[in-house]
Amino acid sequence: PNTAPFICRRLIQRLVTANPSPAYVYRSASAFTASGGNFPATFKAILLDPEARDPANALASHGFGKKREPLVRHLAFLRAFDGKTRLPLSDLVAFGYPQEEFAKFPVETTRIRYWNTDARLSQSPQSAPSVFNWFSPDYVPAGILAINNLTSPELQLTDENSYAGEINLNYEGIFWKILTERLPGQDLFFPNPQGAEHLGIDFGPLEACYLAVVDTNGDGSFTSQDIDTFNQSAAITAASEAVIDHIDFLLCAGALKARYGNTPDQPRRVIIDTVSSIQSEGDGIDYAPFQASYMRSRICNALWLVMSSPDAAVQK
Repeated sequence: PNTAPFICRRLIQRLVTANPSPAYVYRSASAFTASGGNFPATFKAILLDPEARDPANALASHGFGKKREPLVRHLAFLRAFDGKTRLPLSDLVAFGYPQEEFAKFPVETTRIRYWNTDARLSQSPQSAPSVFNWFSPDYVPAGILAINNLTSPELQLTDENSYAGEINLNYEGIFWKILTERLPGQDLFFPNPQGAEHLGIDFGPLEACYLAVVDTNGDGSFTSQDIDTFNQSAAITAASEAVIDHIDFLLCAGALKARYGNTPDQPRRVIIDTVSSIQSEGDGIDYAPFQASYMRSRICNALWLVMSSPDAAVQK
């Protein structure tokens, strides 16, 4: 009789929240039992449960949610901003990758080949130390969580050094590019940061958010020809805000805006004010390449600050 609740609590912890309510576990276990242990039906019940779908839970309850695993968080960052190398997937055919499987991918699909990421993320794909995962589902960190009898399994991987390594890897992906591994016998272009094996992200959508605010004449650049916005701090702040809200939507499900709005001295407002002030001494320089450089610097820092925030580290 305890099989369904046991399995469902574990699934809820991995998918939704580390501390599901007894009612949530009961509803999910009932779906598991009613379906004869059918996992697709159980996943549907877990993910569509009111406790999982109601935004009020995320905003109002300090005990709801879960810390993202470092590897999951890093991959979410890469997926959100189309991180890729320029190494073609077709390289794998020479190493026994079935041609019929390769044919299922779009033309010009690229690949990523990481080294072991234990040192930087405390995890490597498909390399859990045992069948019981990287952490205990009942792990309770010392401090305020223990006082409130709350579990946080993923925090078992976290200390000052591991967290710094995690966010530094993402920093590298934002401000530079991440060096990945070559296949046996394949030349490596290190230390050229433009080498095909370097993993970079696509800034195009974020630049489009910024320019949609300031590029009023639609020529794809920001100069004095944009009469209503050029050298206007309010316009640059609005452009920075548009970028930050887009990043917030992709990495935090909009939590920064929903939780803090424009309240002074709260995280979202602090990030907006910080980003819009970057290289502000050059706002009046009427030279498009300089303004493009300032835009990229603001975008990189916006991405870095949101990515490093607790709202990006915790899934709510």
